[in-house]
Amino acid sequence: MHDFLRFDDKPLKVKFLAFFLPLILVAVAAAGLSSWVFAESRLKATATRLLGDSTSQTARFVSERFATMFEELYGLENAPSLGNLILNRYPSVGPARYLDIIALNDRIDALLLRYPESIDSIYIKLDNGFESARINEIAPMKIGLDLASWARTYPWEARGYYWLGDHEDRVFMTGDPRRVISCFRMLGSPTSRVHGIVLFNLRSSYFGAFLREEGIGEHGYMALVDSSGIYSPTQSADRYSLDARSLAVVQGLRDAEPGARTLKSSTGEMLFTVNSPVSVNHWQVVTVVPLVDLFGETNRVRAFSFLAVCVLAAISAFLAVVFAGSLSSSIVYLSRQVQKVEAGDFDTEFAVSGGNEIGVLADGLTSLETTVKSLIAKVREEQETKRMAELSALQAQINPHFLCNTLTSIRHLVDMGDARAASAMVSSLEIFFLIGVSRGKDTIRVSEELDHARSYLLIQQMRYAEDFAYEFDVDAEILPCWIMKLTLQPLIENAIYHGIKNRERKGLIKISGHREGQVAALEVYDDGPGISPEALAHLLGAMRAEKVEESPITYGLRNVDERIRLRFGQEYGLDIASLEGSWTRVRVILPFDGVENGN
Repeated sequence: MHDFLRFDDKPLKVKFLAFFLPLILVAVAAAGLSSWVFAESRLKATATRLLGDSTSQTARFVSERFATMFEELYGLENAPSLGNLILNRYPSVGPARYLDIIALNDRIDALLLRYPESIDSIYIKLDNGFESARINEIAPMKIGLDLASWARTYPWEARGYYWLGDHEDRVFMTGDPRRVISCFRMLGSPTSRVHGIVLFNLRSSYFGAFLREEGIGEHGYMALVDSSGIYSPTQSADRYSLDARSLAVVQGLRDAEPGARTLKSSTGEMLFTVNSPVSVNHWQVVTVVPLVDLFGETNRVRAFSFLAVCVLAAISAFLAVVFAGSLSSSIVYLSRQVQKVEAGDFDTEFAVSGGNEIGVLADGLTSLETTVKSLIAKVREEQETKRMAELSALQAQINPHFLCNTLTSIRHLVDMGDARAASAMVSSLEIFFLIGVSRGKDTIRVSEELDHARSYLLIQQMRYAEDFAYEFDVDAEILPCWIMKLTLQPLIENAIYHGIKNRERKGLIKISGHREGQVAALEVYDDGPGISPEALAHLLGAMRAEKVEESPITYGLRNVDERIRLRFGQEYGLDIASLEGSWTRVRVILPFDGVENGN
């Protein structure tokens, strides 16, 4: 999990997408969200403003009509004719009372004719026996009310004007029930001798026409709210009617300024309401719109915004993936080509079209590859030249040393008059150098190197006949292997001069060879005094040290070891083992398959 969260080793395309894709998606989502919030707020503000204007206008119309009716009621109750009837200002039965009754009824009839659309009926009753009832267009089956009961329900007040919201008429009984809004005045006082009522029944349908507002949603409606209930001619369903608590909230607003609030219906639906007061009677005109209707357009905007965000996010993500793939494909291609070059394939091409930065980088890598190929070829050539020079120098250092010693021995034989021995030594020397020359090659077969070693041992045995004996024990399977020429001769020379010559009795030099897996091992063994552990450690360290010691044995061993490693590799060379007082063995480690051809 920890490795997964690390971005250091992730491809460039993944890094690009991981960084930019969230930014793009967040930007698109933020743009969509902000546009939706802005649109929703504007829609809500517009809806609230339009509903508020419509509600206020309706409330103003209703208030004006109520005010007119109130003025007419006030005028009627203060008519002199009604005052005379209430105070009974008649000295005796005569025409004066009848004239007041006629005048009062004429005034009532005039009101009905003046306001036929709004006034349904007018009723006046006094407890001194006077009663006047007028109704428009319909002949009632029964007229009247229980004045005492009404007085108890609506007690007299100094400003005892009452308004009853939409209800079924309880004064004029007709065949078809009628819905009316009543405005009335309770006449008299607790000390008055005469009490009564003046009542206007207003047509509910007339005021309902003002409440039939269009464009407030499928289930929206406008209503008139009074202290006893709510009236709406267009309420579409009970599920959108205000519940008791919400209705109480609206009823308690009284003369509050117009406002908007969210309330609940009787079924739990959320309703958006806008109210405006009717100043005459402290009622409220309220517009009720279910939130689902009011903000239906908002929901559509929300759905459209969400769809637009999803589409834009998908397009942005697709373009980001395409762009990231296009950007990273060339870099991925170049990185794979560079890996091929790192693996040693210097014929790799960096074929990237275009003149942009990637194309410039590809051209630079191509140029760099060409330069590196040229430098590597030059270094190889220089290394090969250096190696050949080193081998030649090492070879040249060996031959004079041995030749000098051999010629000295021949001179001694000649001085002693032993011409036959001198001739035999010259013959062996001739064979020795013929094999050593090897037609200019640095490497020869193991079989040839063994012949060369035999010639050398023959020469040395002629010089030191009593000092040592030698023998060969080499497996035939390693004879075809390649070996650096003049490898065994310096080792045999060290065995003679630093091993056998230090013995008091005759010594033995043994050359053996066998295969060990994928290497061929040749050993030069002598039963001389051996080497102490300290001296052996020093010898092994000095043999491969950077600085050459001025010691014949170290110099010769280092020479042979370095020539083998230069030719065959660092895993090959010499290995020395010794037991102090008993023997010394120098192993030559060579590749079993050898080198195909030497030069």
